[in-house]
Amino acid sequence: MRIPPIPHSQGHAALLAVLVTLTLVVPAVPVVAGPSTLTAAAEGPKELIAQGFADPDVVRIGQTWFAYATNDFRHLPAASSPTIDGPWQVLGDAMPGGPGS
Repeated sequence: MRIPPIPHSQGHAALLAVLVTLTLVVPAVPVVAGPSTLTAAAEGPKELIAQGFADPDVVRIGQTWFAYATNDFRHLPAASSPTIDGPWQVLGDAMPGGPGS
């Protein structure tokens, strides 16, 4: 099957449509982060929970952040915090009866 060529006037209309779209979209793209963000990234990771807390997953429920970690397949360590940056309080085992509980 042969695709017919686009007539000259339709090609210009398509190009104009693309240029107009780019003109409207590009200004909406956020500006590159300022120096304060770059400084924060250069600091490196912070230790927020001072114990083994492998492979954490974090969820916010209401105004409280909860973190859950992997361990030895029998326990599910949990911690909570009022903000994502802490202070984090270790709550203990989220499943004290094991995976079947």
